[in-house]
Amino acid sequence: MIVRQVYIFFLLTLTIVIYAQQQQSEEFVIGKPAPRVVIPARMWRIENNTNYLHTQNGHSWLYSARVEYAPIKQFSVRATLPMFIDQKREKESSAGFGEIIITANWRWILHNNFASIIRIGPKLPTTDTSIRPRLGSGSVDILVELENVFLSKDWFFSPFIGTIITSEHKHIKRGSSFIYNFEFAKRVIVQKKEKLNFFFGVLSNALYTKPDKINDSKDLNTGGFSQTLGGLFAFAKKNQLVIASLEFPLVQRIFGQQKLFDFRARMSYQIFLF
Repeated sequence: MIVRQVYIFFLLTLTIVIYAQQQQSEEFVIGKPAPRVVIPARMWRIENNTNYLHTQNGHSWLYSARVEYAPIKQFSVRATLPMFIDQKREKESSAGFGEIIITANWRWILHNNFASIIRIGPKLPTTDTSIRPRLGSGSVDILVELENVFLSKDWFFSPFIGTIITSEHKHIKRGSSFIYNFEFAKRVIVQKKEKLNFFFGVLSNALYTKPDKINDSKDLNTGGFSQTLGGLFAFAKKNQLVIASLEFPLVQRIFGQQKLFDFRARMSYQIFLF
């Protein structure tokens, strides 16, 4: 409980201090949802994400803080610190900091209506691997992502693929993961005087995770495939963005005796500032 209160206080303090120092930018006017991916030069993006996953034998809350800075328009550096506030599976529960992810982001294609971003970087073993359920792999892993964004005045479409390539830690190798995601949203409400944008859309996630290995032997109760479909809502005002989504499983092929998940919810708040 103390850890959770300290972490939430830190996020609120960070957001309030940065918000007080922000400057308005014409990059965030009507019809420009792209700043969620494309950051102008010498600009910061602060992001706070909340994820909730409900399964048949428990649930998990994941809060993450993310900071990104773009020294030039084509390149940025991003750091993500995830924290599991609460994770329960039957009689087991755990809480604490997850593993830090640092990525270099290269916008190798950048046009008015299209952007393509390559991200690569390490996931560092900053968590306590003795806690069960585990909060991370405990190894130095590599994250690779490719995200594309197509946009017009009234809609955006964003397909995304990525992988986490894991390594061995104390004779245990967590399974590598592969993900495909797409988001499609249409702007439905506009208030020009206040520069407000409201978007509604759909999203889908496909995730495949290889089984873990212990002493080079597969753990048959780990890994699997899932495909989800859900809806999303986005609210944009000048240099702020809020995204909320709710997903339900379409397909689940879970290995071994693992329990299926029922739904996943997410809320993201982002602020862009010079």
